[in-house]
Amino acid sequence: MLAAAAPAFAQSKRYPPDADPDDDDQHSHVWESALHPDVGPYNDLVRDAKHLLDDGTEDSAKLAVEKLTDAIHRVPTEPDAYLLRGRSYLAHKTWAPCADDLAAADEHTPVDDTVQGLDTRARLRLDLAMCQAHAGRYGEAEATLLRAQSTQHLTGEVALRLGEVRIALGKLDEAIDSLAAASDTTVGSSGAMLHWLLAEAYDRARRPGEAQAQVEAALRFDRNLTYIEAPPYPWLGTGEREYLYGVAYALPPPDYANVARPEYALLYFRRFLQLAPKSPWHRRAEDHVRELSALALPQVIRRDGGSATLDLDAATAIVRKQMPAMRACLAKLPTSAYTVAITKTGPRTPETVRDRPIYRLPPAGVSVENSLNVAEAEQAPLLKAVECIQPLAEKLALPAVKERDAYYKISFTVVGH
Repeated sequence: MLAAAAPAFAQSKRYPPDADPDDDDQHSHVWESALHPDVGPYNDLVRDAKHLLDDGTEDSAKLAVEKLTDAIHRVPTEPDAYLLRGRSYLAHKTWAPCADDLAAADEHTPVDDTVQGLDTRARLRLDLAMCQAHAGRYGEAEATLLRAQSTQHLTGEVALRLGEVRIALGKLDEAIDSLAAASDTTVGSSGAMLHWLLAEAYDRARRPGEAQAQVEAALRFDRNLTYIEAPPYPWLGTGEREYLYGVAYALPPPDYANVARPEYALLYFRRFLQLAPKSPWHRRAEDHVRELSALALPQVIRRDGGSATLDLDAATAIVRKQMPAMRACLAKLPTSAYTVAITKTGPRTPETVRDRPIYRLPPAGVSVENSLNVAEAEQAPLLKAVECIQPLAEKLALPAVKERDAYYKISFTVVGH
């Protein structure tokens, strides 16, 4: 970036009569160094820091930041050192210093109206807005993204991030507009994030039908909810990951997804309330908890195998009758879930029979295991809950298997009240 200053220095050059014109570049550097003695060291420091950052180690990154800090002290009006140091902070998720450095880089970067220049400017502002938003400077991030949007470059990604920032600001209608604008150009992992963010925005705007449609769209990209768990950058705001899990599990998805688990949704919304008691979406999460708590649980008993006849409606009624006692076992574990699996077998063909095949069946019995901990729970109460649920599940008077050499296996989820 400093090379742009060379023409101004060249205007001041005066050569002696016997000077060799071929030495023009050498004289230019001599005069530039004489007039601006910090320029040479600045360029050396920036070059060395870039090599260190390319190394990728923590020690190299730390040394690079030290060199870039020295460079900025020497020439505080050039963007290169700010840019490199800011992006090092971005890589390490050190949000506030990243925002400060990238803002300085944006301020000191000359205007470049070429396609490449506009694309570079949009990328810089997108990174700047990312750091501002994660530093809690949502208003600044929105303004930066609007400036990035004005370049007409990286439009889909800018619109996606603008929508996310506007959700954090509580501007749900504007957030939905921004995310809808991103939908035509956003695919892959960004497509999953787009639809999860739209589902969250519609849910908080109390538009459940449209939220449901976005959950279905998100699951086409992200059947295992991978991008809720591990997005490229952390979700904005405390508890956003938990809230998104709640939305994903609470709303009935298409048949192929198999993630409609209201028990899990209940736990995630409870955890959101614990993590973000002052969130503007606290009341909406409370509504979800109230609605989910009123459901007859378990909503679904899953059949996990076997050829024996089973009336699932009758089995569900039997389990629900005993469910209050099992849920009481989790009174001190409001964000933990347990899976109860029950195998029932019918009469067996004796081993001595030779005129018919003998089918191997799994052993009959009941197992109880901790299947989800939304918060970090201690081991002792987790084990105590198993000891409490196990005998209650063993007493369930589920339908007997009448067919010979047949069995069924079912499972259901237990959560606390």
